[in-house]
Amino acid sequence: MNRGNGGIFGKKVLATLLSAAGIWSLTDQHRSKVGSIWPGVIPLAPTIGTATQTGTATATVTFTQPAYNGGAPITSYTAVSSPGNITGTLSQAGSGTISISGLSPGTNYTFTVYATNAMGNSPSSTSSNQITTQAFISASGGSLTTATINSKTYNVHTFTSSTNTSFVVTQGAGLPLEVIMWGGGGGGGGQQGNSGGGGAYATSSVTAAVTTYTVSAGGGGGGGTGCVANSGGGSAGAGEFAPGGSGSNAGPNGCSAGGGGGGGGSIFALGGTVLVAAGGGGGGGGAEGGGGAGAGGGGGVGGNNGATGSATGGATGNQGSYSGANGPTASGDQSAGGGGGGGYRGGDYGRPPAQDGVGAGGGGGGSSLGTTVTNGSGTTPGNSGDSLRGSYGNGAGASGAGTQGVVIIRYPIT
Repeated sequence: MNRGNGGIFGKKVLATLLSAAGIWSLTDQHRSKVGSIWPGVIPLAPTIGTATQTGTATATVTFTQPAYNGGAPITSYTAVSSPGNITGTLSQAGSGTISISGLSPGTNYTFTVYATNAMGNSPSSTSSNQITTQAFISASGGSLTTATINSKTYNVHTFTSSTNTSFVVTQGAGLPLEVIMWGGGGGGGGQQGNSGGGGAYATSSVTAAVTTYTVSAGGGGGGGTGCVANSGGGSAGAGEFAPGGSGSNAGPNGCSAGGGGGGGGSIFALGGTVLVAAGGGGGGGGAEGGGGAGAGGGGGVGGNNGATGSATGGATGNQGSYSGANGPTASGDQSAGGGGGGGYRGGDYGRPPAQDGVGAGGGGGGSSLGTTVTNGSGTTPGNSGDSLRGSYGNGAGASGAGTQGVVIIRYPIT
């Protein structure tokens, strides 16, 4: 490499070194003569690698260090987005991967990278491949609120209707929906009847599709009525997709009481396929009188009706849903068994009568459709301490109505 008289570089050398002016200052000339030190220049451009989207607002970009660092160590590399000029920086001398945040969801981007040393910034690399950041889920249905969870903002859809309701996803296929639910609580038996069972808890992550889902929150079972011959059974917990069983009527003689209704099951479904389910609690058995008290109804999903008390004795509580256990047998002519816990593939048995004249408690709701499932226990719903539950899914005391179930669907929007 040649240097002309007076310290001026030739044009070829100037282009190679990317000098801003191509002229040495007097200080540079002196340093060169004394210590044979060439002045530094900006680096050559890095070589672009691959851009990859890593979320709704983030991406990474790989690069290879330039062939020449300008005679001074490279201290950092910066990636720049197009559009938006959003940047990410990596402080090191060699090749690597830069992370960029603050991008917009569902947007196309390309990136360039430049290097920096003590003399300034290099020219930018060529543009990267195009990436598209993930789109947020966009959906409608239920009552919509927002919540902050682990520093992220979530949309929260709450469903409390026992009729089939639509949850419609219009954007965000492939992203996760978190589905959380409790079944309806069972109603209590009449007179000295016992309490209904608490609804089951179920939760699962469902991969979203752009489609319409069906949601139904199980209704609470109705309370049985006392001293009403041949009547008084509690109403079934409502649920268009998964109703509970009705509590049975009292027998024909004496001041006997009807059983409580089973709670309805809560459902999240696509077409005819149930994706997540939480069973309702079984109804409590009725009590009192010599004519046979009515049994509690089974909890939903699809709980059976309670058996009617006879003239000679109280009835046995009927089962909950498809594989729910039967309620216990009556202990005598003044009591009746509670309904078995509801839910897909089984709830707990109803509690047996403590004595003549006191009806049996309904079984807690059950469910096996969900990543995490917890049966109800007595009047207490599964996972009862979760702050999302509020008072949903409680089993009722004697003659009381169980509380409504709930379905909650949430997903991040930041």
